[in-house]
Amino acid sequence: MAQKLPRSVLWLRILLFVVAGLTFVFSAALFVLLGSSAEAFGHALFTSLPGAVQLLWGLFVPRGGRAVFYGVLLTEVLLVLHTLLTLPGEGRIGQLLFPVAILALLSRPSARNFFLAKDD
Repeated sequence: MAQKLPRSVLWLRILLFVVAGLTFVFSAALFVLLGSSAEAFGHALFTSLPGAVQLLWGLFVPRGGRAVFYGVLLTEVLLVLHTLLTLPGEGRIGQLLFPVAILALLSRPSARNFFLAKDD
């Protein structure tokens, strides 16, 4: 990494990696609990997709740019909307913690300047 990342961007990247890791651990546990079948593999693969997307965004964060900014923003907004839409049925409000924290870090002036000041 040639340049030093602002603190908010560094914490944003760390949270993206943490969420990706937790998602992969949850998917592996789901696969084990459901049994080693094709259906269980499909469920585990489907639940690991948000983690894979967040892992990729975490890897692209040091590059900066508008595409990374809007990609992370879109991913987290979709996760918040999904959680809010499934909230009455499942009641998992704790799922909002990481996406809202990432959105808060992304909206900080230092993070906006880091991402939006770069030309793609």
